[in-house]
Amino acid sequence: MTGSLCPLLAKSGHLVSASPTPCIAAITQEADNDRRQVHYDSNNAGRVPYPMTLLEHYKGHPFSYFFVSMLALILLSPLVGEDHISDWIYKALFTTMILFAVNAASDRRLHKIIAISLALPWLLLSWLSDLVGWHIPLGLTGTLLVALNFFVGFIILYKVSTAPKIDLDTLSGALGLYLLIAITWAVSFMVIENLVPGSFAAGETPIHWSRYLYFSLTTMTTLGYGDILPTGSFARIWATMEAVTGTLYIAVLVARLVSLYKYKP
Repeated sequence: MTGSLCPLLAKSGHLVSASPTPCIAAITQEADNDRRQVHYDSNNAGRVPYPMTLLEHYKGHPFSYFFVSMLALILLSPLVGEDHISDWIYKALFTTMILFAVNAASDRRLHKIIAISLALPWLLLSWLSDLVGWHIPLGLTGTLLVALNFFVGFIILYKVSTAPKIDLDTLSGALGLYLLIAITWAVSFMVIENLVPGSFAAGETPIHWSRYLYFSLTTMTTLGYGDILPTGSFARIWATMEAVTGTLYIAVLVARLVSLYKYKP
């Protein structure tokens, strides 16, 4: 056996020389490798590589899910006020948005504690007002939500602006943050109207959530159709600040992306 395998091993490069001692060692090593391969094949027979699970994909792309939740929240806003089921569905979607936002901004333990301490009271008060029928002042729940969104927004802005490279998930974080700013300002407009009635005018049509969101988006993009007008002093200044924030955000974001982009021919 040794005499027949040694020339083949020496010819294939497994042996430097064809002397019996190294030949026997090489044969033993090859046999061990064969046994390991057979054991591996028998244990993995019929198996195919599993695709990435949804949880693994979510952990690797938190900003993408955050952006999708923001977009869905805006597109489904006309459902609010149609009936109780639609309101509950939208409330569940809003809760999902909050959870995605907290997760996207919770790398550090301190940030996670602060975000959860702001999110939990809002979630409890909002759901209790619907399920139990408690009358929770909009000024309280709205202020908690605005504070949470501002905190999460600043953390996401920092993560996006300090990213070492620009990929699809980073871009999704920037887009999601842009929509989060619009949603946050819409909530703040509702709080202002609740605390100071008559701060906004829209003719004879009552202003509800989807219209506040519509006004916020048109203000942030400086589109301004003029069908909803801020009439109060603070409401006017606050609406102007949203337009300035939206303009500066685009300018800073574009500058950051251009500074990180390198042309590769």
